Amino acid sequence: MKFYKNIGIIIAIIILIVIGLNVFFYMSFYNQQVKSHSIIISKQAKLCGIEVEDNLNDFTNDLNFYFNKYDFYQLFKEKNIQNEPIRKLRQFFIKYNDLISSIEIIDFNGNLFIFNGNSENYFEKSYKEGSKKALKTNNFAFYEKDNTLIYNSILKDGNDVIANLRIKLELKTYFEIIFKQYHISNQYFQSLINNNGEVTYNNLNHNIIYSQKASILNSINNNYEEFYNQSVRTKDSNEDIISAIYPINILGFKYGLVFSETKSSIYNLVIRKAGLISFFTIFTFIVIIVVFLNLVKSLKQNEKILKQRNADLEQLTFSSSHHLQEPLRKIILFADRLSSKLSNESNQAELEILKKIQNFASKMRTMLNGLLQFSEINLKGNEFTSLDINKLTYEIIKEKPKLLIHEKNIIISKLPEITGDKYQIKTLFTEILINSINFANKENNLNISIHEGKSNRKYTQIIIKDNGIGIDLKYKNRIFEPFQQLKPEEGSKRFGIGLSLVQKIIERHKSEVFVESVENDSFTIILNFNKNLKNG
Repeated sequence: MKFYKNIGIIIAIIILIVIGLNVFFYMSFYNQQVKSHSIIISKQAKLCGIEVEDNLNDFTNDLNFYFNKYDFYQLFKEKNIQNEPIRKLRQFFIKYNDLISSIEIIDFNGNLFIFNGNSENYFEKSYKEGSKKALKTNNFAFYEKDNTLIYNSILKDGNDVIANLRIKLELKTYFEIIFKQYHISNQYFQSLINNNGEVTYNNLNHNIIYSQKASILNSINNNYEEFYNQSVRTKDSNEDIISAIYPINILGFKYGLVFSETKSSIYNLVIRKAGLISFFTIFTFIVIIVVFLNLVKSLKQNEKILKQRNADLEQLTFSSSHHLQEPLRKIILFADRLSSKLSNESNQAELEILKKIQNFASKMRTMLNGLLQFSEINLKGNEFTSLDINKLTYEIIKEKPKLLIHEKNIIISKLPEITGDKYQIKTLFTEILINSINFANKENNLNISIHEGKSNRKYTQIIIKDNGIGIDLKYKNRIFEPFQQLKPEEGSKRFGIGLSLVQKIIERHKSEVFVESVENDSFTIILNFNKNLKNG
C-alpha cells in the first residue's frame, strides 16, 4: 500500500515538474516572442523615421533647386516669360503633392503669387497685388492657428531678401501614406506624437491615449530611441501593447514615431504553440515522454519560424533593392539629360546642384547593389565544393582590372584547399583585396600577402595582410557593419558593404573571421574556414 502511495507521490511530483517546465517554457517562449517582435517594430520605426527625415531634407534642398532668384524675377514679369518658373514650381508641387497643399510667393513689393493643389488638377495659381505682407529674413517653420504647419523659405539676391516662399504642409495626409507603407496587419499600428505628448495622427482612425505618455515625451525631447511595455486606451477598449519610439525632427519641431503591436497577437501565437501538451502531461509517463518530444518539436518549429522570418526579411531586402534600381536608373538618366542641356546654357550654379544629385544617385546605386549582394548570399547560395584557393585567387586578379594593376604587389604563398560556395568565396577574397588597395598607405609601396596560418583539425586558416593605413582596433567590429563610415573626412571610401559581405559569407560557411591592425601601418584579416562543412 505504501509502495503505491510512493509511486503516486513520485508520479505527482514528476507531473508537477513537467507542468512547471511547460509553464516555464511557454513563459520563455512568450518573452522570446516579445523580444523578437520588439526588434522588428523598432527596426520598422527607425526605417520609417529615416525615410521621413530624408524626405524632408530632400524637400528643403529641392526647394532651392526648383526656384531661385532668376525664376523669381521671371515669375513677376510678363506672362510669356513666366512659363519656365511656373513649370518648375509645378514639378516641385507634383513631386511633393502628398506633403504640401499650397505655395505662396511674396515679393519685396508685397505682391503675392499663390499656388494650390487638388485631386483633379495638381496646380492652380492666383495673383494678388499689394498684399502688404512683410518679408521674413530667415528660414523657419511655424504653426498657424488651425495647427497647419507652414515652412517659410527666404530667397536672396546677394545680401538682400527679395521674396518669401510660404509652403503649407499636410502632415496628416503625408503620414497616412507613409504609415500605409509600413503597416503589416491589424495587430500593428503607428502614431505620430508631438513634443507636447499629443497624438497628431494615428492609423487607428480614432483618438488614443498611451499609458507611457510621459516616458514617450521624455524620449522625444531628449532625442533617444526607446522600447516600452504599455497599454493604449481608446474610446471602446484598453489594450496591452509593445511599442518602439523613434524621435524625428520635422523642420525644427520634435516629433516621435511610435510603432506598436498588440500583446494579444503574441498571446495567440503562444497559445497556438502550446496546444494540448499540458493536458496530456497529467496522465502517464508515456504522455510525459510525448510532452518532452513535443517540446523539442516546438523548439524546432520556433527555430524554423525565426529562420523563415529572417528569410522573409532577406527576401524583402532583395526585392526592395531590386525594384528600386529602375526608378534610380531613371533619375540618373534624366539627370544626365538635364546635365547635357544645362552645359550648353553654361548655368554653373544649377550644374553644381545637378552634379550633387548625380553623385547622390550614384552612391545610392552602389548601396542598392551592395544590399542585393548581401541578401543574395542566403537566397541564392550554391552548393559547397572543394576549392583550390591558389587557382581561385589568380582568377580573381585576372578578372579584376583594379587588382591586375597591382598583381606584382600581391604575394600568394602555397594555400590549402577549402570547402565552400565558389562564387561567394571569390566574392569574399575580391572584397578583401580591393579593400586593401582602397586603403593603401600612399607613403609606402603597396604590399599584400596571402598565406596559410595555424590550421587545425577544425579550421583551415588563411591570413591576408597588407601594409595599408590600418584602423584603430576600437573600430574592429564596426568595419563589418554595412555603410559604416569610420572617418567622415575620408569621403565615401569607407562607406560601403564590402566587409559586411565578407562576414555574411563567413557566417553562411559556419566559419570565423578576425581582424588585427596597427593604425597607419598594417591591416590583417584572419579567415578560419570550417573543415566539416556540409551543404544545407
